[in-house]
Amino acid sequence: MLISSSFFPLKRTSLHQLVKLKFFRSLSQSCLSGWEEPTGFDTGIKVHHPLSRQKIRLILKNECFASWYACGPTVYDSAHIGHASCFVKFDIIQRILRKWFDINVVTAMSITDIDKKIFKKSQNSGEDFRNISRHYEMEFYSDLNSLNVPKPIFCTRVTDYMPQIISFVGTIVNQGNAYRSEDGSVYFDTSKLSNYGKLVSIDDSAEANDDEESDKSNKHKRSVKDFALWKAHKEGEPFWESPWGRGVPGWHIECSTMASAIFGSNIDIHSGGIDLKFPHHENEEAQSCTYHSCKQWTNYWLHSGHLQFKGDEKMSRSLKNVMSISDMLNKYSADHFRILCLLSPYRNSMEFSDDSMVKAIKICKKIEAFLGKCNAYINGQFGHNVIIDESSLLQALKNTKDGMRSWFCDDFNTANAMTDLMELISLTHKNFDQEIIDDNLSPVTVGRSLAVIGAIRNFVQDTIYDLGLNIAKQKITSEISSNIDLQNRDLLFSNVVDLSVAFRRDVKNSLIKFTPDNIKEQKREFFNISDSFRNDMRAYGILIEDHKSNSSWRFVEDNAEKSRN
Repeated sequence: MLISSSFFPLKRTSLHQLVKLKFFRSLSQSCLSGWEEPTGFDTGIKVHHPLSRQKIRLILKNECFASWYACGPTVYDSAHIGHASCFVKFDIIQRILRKWFDINVVTAMSITDIDKKIFKKSQNSGEDFRNISRHYEMEFYSDLNSLNVPKPIFCTRVTDYMPQIISFVGTIVNQGNAYRSEDGSVYFDTSKLSNYGKLVSIDDSAEANDDEESDKSNKHKRSVKDFALWKAHKEGEPFWESPWGRGVPGWHIECSTMASAIFGSNIDIHSGGIDLKFPHHENEEAQSCTYHSCKQWTNYWLHSGHLQFKGDEKMSRSLKNVMSISDMLNKYSADHFRILCLLSPYRNSMEFSDDSMVKAIKICKKIEAFLGKCNAYINGQFGHNVIIDESSLLQALKNTKDGMRSWFCDDFNTANAMTDLMELISLTHKNFDQEIIDDNLSPVTVGRSLAVIGAIRNFVQDTIYDLGLNIAKQKITSEISSNIDLQNRDLLFSNVVDLSVAFRRDVKNSLIKFTPDNIKEQKREFFNISDSFRNDMRAYGILIEDHKSNSSWRFVEDNAEKSRN
């Protein structure tokens, strides 16, 4: 029912507000009937909950500690950028919880190494399924590392938890909440759970498949909503012995068992892609609540939106349009992709295209140039002609800190938080450009605003590192010494000295040719010599940047400076 304010005069607020209050309270209670607010520590953060479709308080069981379980990959093929967006987005949220809210986030992630796709690849190649799954598991960890996503504390393989899984299924069977079918499979009896359908609305025709193949033709199920806890052995596939016969576990029971083995009967946060909301997460919650005899197994479900190509084209292996993580990183950097993720709320679908990546690259370069400019100012390379409005910058710094924290409290809104950060950078840039030319200005004023610029530089640098970006890590000679061998270091300095000597030679020769009649031509030649020297230095990892009346330099990473346009 829609209640319109036109039925109630706005000035007569008492009756209008009372009706609205009762209506929305009833709606809220209805939406949240399957969810109970935990008791414990209020983080000050509000997160979207799939039951209420609204933002609710994030309350942890223990102060400054959060248990977080993530559904990981099925390791039958290389991970693609759709997987990458999910893991990068949730890595960003975990970093925010740790760095901005001082919460110790303990993470666990599943590795599904039993699956029909793995078995099929094994049959086609003749290679043991365990070798195939280990290969792609190790490749996945390598991809995570390339994306600057730390490996979770606990990585749980299904094959390592088979005794626990069989015991988990046995408990549910013994409770009378599951049944063995004629073919030896075991199904969860959804009719025994009154609140089945917590995360999504489920009608009698909805089917809770345990894999991608339709299971409607399975006459052994009592209801299409029932799902497999244990699947009977199929000829030619690996199997494990169980009280119900040979077979393999159902998909959903694997995560329930492994997560329970790590975190017990209640988890603070459970994450995954939006496509896992049903049936996977719905069925996890159902069987886990049944096993633990509790009303609520997971307190908060976080789901990331899909990654799509331009034009809402879904990325899918069946459409043969997937891009592997390694292929993406051959074209763009991990920082570029992470900025793309930061610019999109984690629950929203995210477009991956050349246009969207160009925007991410520009932001990356703007941040890097800003940090370089700050360092140049701090090192005195701006001279003493820059006028810094200290009070306005300090106020802007405070507002940015407060604003970003406020956005992070609002369902981890990184998109708006990044807008605040970039506005601080732009304002500081404008101050750098406020330059006056006065030969009588005392050089003592050089250090007047060092502390303010240093504070802003520290905040921006710490913030981007806390969010997982590695932009503009400034190299110094000692860092170079630890990263390259002595011979290469000597070669670098030798080349720089050669370039400097050649530059001096070119300038000297130009001065020799100088006459009052060719000033315009000589000016052009001096600019060309200067630009050529700058370009040559760039080839050796030294970037020279020009300001209004001065220039600065810094070391740069080759990978970070790829144009990728």
